[in-house]
Amino acid sequence: MVLIKIDSLSQKELEYIAGQEGIEDFDTLSRDELIEVLKDIYEDEDSDTPNVTGENVNKRYVAGLSDYRGDVDENVPSLPGVEDLPLLYPETSVHILSKNASWLYCYWSVAPSDLDQYDQKFGQYELLLSVNVTGNTGIEKYEIEIGREDSEWNINVPHTNGSVKVCLMLRKGDAAYLLAESETLPLVDCYWLNNPVRIPADEGIFRRFLAPITNRDGYLIPSEIVEEIINNVSKEVEKI
Repeated sequence: MVLIKIDSLSQKELEYIAGQEGIEDFDTLSRDELIEVLKDIYEDEDSDTPNVTGENVNKRYVAGLSDYRGDVDENVPSLPGVEDLPLLYPETSVHILSKNASWLYCYWSVAPSDLDQYDQKFGQYELLLSVNVTGNTGIEKYEIEIGREDSEWNINVPHTNGSVKVCLMLRKGDAAYLLAESETLPLVDCYWLNNPVRIPADEGIFRRFLAPITNRDGYLIPSEIVEEIINNVSKEVEKI
């Protein structure tokens, strides 16, 4: 949700909201007129809402810059500074983000012009992700085959204090060619895997740890790392 302070918005932003609110001839109104019209709309809505008294209509929580309720086919102005993301990017690249101690999120793009060149040069070939993990015990490498239409993947990584890099590769027979490589990303070390004894020793820590990984029905969300932590905690409890 976004908190909007109407008086702080620019003319273009006010016109954007007014267009989504279905205000006629919004682009002919001055900034002060737009603010007044929008305040009147929101004041009327707030007066119809139970248990809302004295709310400052100059500030509103909405899902975007406006709760859209116009015709979905109606053209509205673009929000200043916001552009639609392209379906394809003009360069070949690969990127990784850390989700947690067990998983990375990897996304990539292969430029159409590059694909045309690969098709002409190699004919039939395979695309793959080469995962390179540098940890305390050395370097571990493994490959994930991907399709031409793929653009994202979740990658499982070991629990280590090391780092990881993912390379986008093309393989033709026994030869492999580097197309792009990600930045090197430090791997997230899971504190509770290394310190399981602290969880049963402190009920507050135990509750705070479980809260983010418990669903609304009170069950733990399935996760390899959670299962490993629980096994470690169980072993520590048995020692007590």
